[in-house]
Amino acid sequence: MHKNYLIFKNMKKHVITIFLILIVITAGFLAYWVLTKPDQVDEFVFVKPISKKTLKLHAGVHEVNLKVNDAKYGELERLFIVYIPQNFNTENQYPLLFVLHGTGGTAKEILKNSGFNDLADQENFIVVYPQALGLGDTSGADFRNILVNKESSQTAWNTGKGEGYGTINEVDDLAFFELMIGMFSKLNVINQDSIFITGISNGGDMTQKVIANFPDVFIGAGLVSSGLEFSDSDLEGYQPTPLVIFHGTNDDFIPYDGDDKIVSTPDKVDYLAQLNGCSNQSEIKNVQADDLEVEIKTYLTCEKPVQFYTVFIGEHKWYAHETPALWEFFKEQSI
Repeated sequence: MHKNYLIFKNMKKHVITIFLILIVITAGFLAYWVLTKPDQVDEFVFVKPISKKTLKLHAGVHEVNLKVNDAKYGELERLFIVYIPQNFNTENQYPLLFVLHGTGGTAKEILKNSGFNDLADQENFIVVYPQALGLGDTSGADFRNILVNKESSQTAWNTGKGEGYGTINEVDDLAFFELMIGMFSKLNVINQDSIFITGISNGGDMTQKVIANFPDVFIGAGLVSSGLEFSDSDLEGYQPTPLVIFHGTNDDFIPYDGDDKIVSTPDKVDYLAQLNGCSNQSEIKNVQADDLEVEIKTYLTCEKPVQFYTVFIGEHKWYAHETPALWEFFKEQSI
């Protein structure tokens, strides 16, 4: 009986040893997988309270689903993509940039087309690409059950104007932004004094609406190929905010010279400069970028700075030179 006990005891030791070895091997494999796959996509739902553990902070691309309490439709699933730079360290603080796609666009498209991820690696900032709603599963779920206008099939932000999906269906996009802003405000790794936002087309219109509704959050905003209507709801509640604007003279979607609904871009920028407390004086500089001539107009003696890039024969698109120009302008606001 004593001999059997010794055999059992030895077997028990071997089992424990094997179990510990398996744990070590598994841990090593997981560590290797995390370190060698920086661009993996994590899908998870934020839960309150928000914390570093909830966000799973590490370098790469992360796809995030949110439960948003929409004023009209109740609980909706919304999505954004966040990019965390390669040299990310939880002991540091990072600027935060929101980048908004336009009508018919997606967060993934603007991530690819804007080139901000590469710049974020160089300049060490975090980028958020929110997704507007539209017919179908563009944003990670099927929202056809909330459609009012069955003819609308494109993603678009609810700017309170136009005939885009968000506006026609009265989607509560401001609740979405409020939730995202609240979440990132609770993260120690975000420099709360360096939060910026930019967008193209309908995303630029939404950018105007967001900074007007959250005036104490953003210290800089960029508008790319976006319009300003004669009675514009986007600017209700607007407070002076540093602005940089880009627009092509051959934009056939939002005309540079305006039309019967949209103010011409030069008049729009003059109006925004007036709201920002600028004088009538400005400096003009001409440069070549993306094989195009670009005029840079910097308004002088402003309460909050305004800079205007006219892209001659430029179309309705995001040009490569606009990404570093946006970030240089934003960096100046952090000094």
